[in-house]
Amino acid sequence: MDKITLIQNPLDYIRLNVEEEIFVKCKGDREIIGVLDVYDNHLNMILSNARETYKQITIEDNEEIVKKKKKIINKY
Repeated sequence: MDKITLIQNPLDYIRLNVEEEIFVKCKGDREIIGVLDVYDNHLNMILSNARETYKQITIEDNEEIVKKKKKIINKY
């Protein structure tokens, strides 16, 4: 059976991606990439091997400087 026929609601798509690497877009231009371990119906998720990317904005001499930062997030 193909993945498309198994998807009947949005949570089915997440269920099919357990133990797969996923991309999560968060508020404030934060992005997290990691392996989906578990989730619940409220879309709380636990990811392993997660990496967060975010923008750090500073203003110097009336000029906005945007730096993209990355960090590794430990599971526990």
